[in-house]
Amino acid sequence: MTVSSKQLQQICSLELRLLQPSVRCSEKELNELIADDFIEIGSSGRIYDKTSAIQAVLSNDHEDLSENYNLNAKQLGSELVLIEYTTRNGEIQRSSVWQHKDQNWVILFHQAVKT
Repeated sequence: MTVSSKQLQQICSLELRLLQPSVRCSEKELNELIADDFIEIGSSGRIYDKTSAIQAVLSNDHEDLSENYNLNAKQLGSELVLIEYTTRNGEIQRSSVWQHKDQNWVILFHQAVKT
């Protein structure tokens, strides 16, 4: 499967949704966007699975992280897309891998690194 430019835009939009306070406080929406076998490496170095990542997001202050810089999308495989960008005025570099599963795009991996 080749990912179209329209699909790449859709995946970028999904990534940005995960950064919005309205989504970050909705367990239902987080569950829909995050793959069951999700792994995250936080900026602290802590490793999260889906359950612990959702709980961490729900317990945070839900600040708007959607301001981003240099958002780029690249197809990695037939159903995998890499998203790279920075947030917080370039202070945090972020990478996410999205996978097409069951006719939906879900986030499979995320890593945040403080610069």
